[in-house]
Amino acid sequence: METEEVNAVDLATSVSFKQVEAVAKKWMVKFMAHCLYYYFSNDRRDEFKTTIDVLQAMTDAFDPAVINGLRKPLNVCQFLSRILNGKETDGFFEDESISPLESALLIWQVIRDEQESEDDVVYNEIHNLLAVQAVAVYMEQGKFKHASEVLDRISGKHDLEESFKMKLSLIVSKKDTFHQLILNFSYQRLIEKVKMFVNSIMEKRRPDFLLMAATSTVTSLKQKRLSAQTSEENESCTSSEKENKLESNDGPPETFQSSTKKGRIEETEHLCHLPNGKERHIQLRPKRRLFTMQQLCKNESTSGSSLCQENKDLKERPLYFRLEKRVIKHNSQIKESKKRRPWKYEEDQHLIAGVKHFGVGHWTKILQHYSFKGRTGVMLKDRWRTLKKNMIVYTDE
Repeated sequence: METEEVNAVDLATSVSFKQVEAVAKKWMVKFMAHCLYYYFSNDRRDEFKTTIDVLQAMTDAFDPAVINGLRKPLNVCQFLSRILNGKETDGFFEDESISPLESALLIWQVIRDEQESEDDVVYNEIHNLLAVQAVAVYMEQGKFKHASEVLDRISGKHDLEESFKMKLSLIVSKKDTFHQLILNFSYQRLIEKVKMFVNSIMEKRRPDFLLMAATSTVTSLKQKRLSAQTSEENESCTSSEKENKLESNDGPPETFQSSTKKGRIEETEHLCHLPNGKERHIQLRPKRRLFTMQQLCKNESTSGSSLCQENKDLKERPLYFRLEKRVIKHNSQIKESKKRRPWKYEEDQHLIAGVKHFGVGHWTKILQHYSFKGRTGVMLKDRWRTLKKNMIVYTDE
């Protein structure tokens, strides 16, 4: 009897491959988001940074229609990336004029509007922690002017209690880095509260299809390895028991019968006689029922209704996950040009010979005729003046 085989070509002819591709890409993005949740909750910073780069590449390359349907988890990933880089005051995300924690505060407001957090207490506490730490990170580095500017921006954009805002303003003006308010609303406490928020997301949300399929595959492989190991140990036990039976025929026949009965009654435990004379109890795990394709497809079909509506403020804004470093204008190039390079003996000899040949003041001709790497006419003039001052050369001018 012949059986029909369904392959990728058959599927491509029955449905639109573009639609299949879009669904698969959504699974990939959801899986990356779940990995980021896990890495953040378990303080695995290196894995988080690697995965956030992968997610950034996906969002840059994928069709906007795919990404826009996943704004809710992606906003959380953006938020976590900013929290993790909150101490980097010389970095920024979407806007160079604001710090990472200020950006996190803006995204936290969006997450709240999308009802990502239903607990007002948790929302308000993280909101206040963000506001304090956005100011405190600059105070810790002695940048009190920047801290004051951040406080002014936060006060204008976010709702802060008047008493809370006044206390924070007074702390900044007094430059009191170790004030009790800052110690109570510490960066570490912010991290812990955000971890609680992320764990609540992981508990509430149903895992995506890719995560479930991967978990099912790993579980199946573990069971196969365990079955193979159990089979090998059972073969070893059987050969050992046969040898023991042939060697000892003095015992009553009921001994073997009673042991087989015990084996039938308790199927999950097996007594193994190893060749070295020792005994070992082996726990035989019952087979687990894995996810069927029908269950997975049924769960996936219901996920469409749970996707959040796109936030109006984020429609035109690209997604930023990676931290960028601010470029300092008076940086290494200017410092390099100002660094003085000592004059070598050969250069002094070339300069003296050039003045003898062309005369004082013809610095351009001397530069062209002799080898002066990285020198200018002004440098030659200054060096000639130094040589005369130190009485190394004498002229009749």
